[in-house]
Amino acid sequence: MKLNVDGQVYDITNWDEFKDNLLTAVGLQVEDEIIQQINKLRLVDTGRFKGSIKSTVVGGDLIITSDAPYAKYLENGTFEY
Repeated sequence: MKLNVDGQVYDITNWDEFKDNLLTAVGLQVEDEIIQQINKLRLVDTGRFKGSIKSTVVGGDLIITSDAPYAKYLENGTFEY
């Protein structure tokens, strides 16, 4: 795989490993942004929700999860649509 960045061409020979490392780095940045939004929206009581935000790379996919039982209510609200 060749990447062209600002006219500089990079030949990546270990694409699978590079891709996983890149997705892991992106996942950590997304976690930080989510935690900043949690703080901004004042969704903090015990801190369990913030501590439950995790990112993993599985099969080339970046997955962001929270295992707090009330996470879906904080994300989507409780109203019927």
